[in-house]
Amino acid sequence: APTGYNRIDIGSTAYQRADLLAKLTGEEAEVRQIPNEQLGDQALLDAFRDQLSDDKPVFVGSRGQRGSGELIPFINFAFGHAYEVAKVEGDKIHLSNPWGDNYTPPPIDATTFWEYFRWYNADGTRDGNFTTLK
Repeated sequence: APTGYNRIDIGSTAYQRADLLAKLTGEEAEVRQIPNEQLGDQALLDAFRDQLSDDKPVFVGSRGQRGSGELIPFINFAFGHAYEVAKVEGDKIHLSNPWGDNYTPPPIDATTFWEYFRWYNADGTRDGNFTTLK
């Protein structure tokens, strides 16, 4: 398996990010389910807002591209990439890109977040996780 800088470009899972977060902070990290549409926009926004107000980071991963013809949905977005939820302001989720500010996408609403930050399962259902501290 690749190590060091060769490891960077092959991505990470929510559980790998939790392991790294625990190692970096010395605190216990966990992976949580992203609240879905049935729970409503507010449940998603509140889940992130609650963690951030407790000074706990929130990391998410965008889904992979669904086909070679799928276009990038908004500026500075990458498929299969990790982002930090920097803040929730009103009904918008502000993301931060580890590549730097020049690669940070614009604030997005819950519907856009659900579309691009949950993967598609073979049975048509959708799943998604976020990584944070306990």
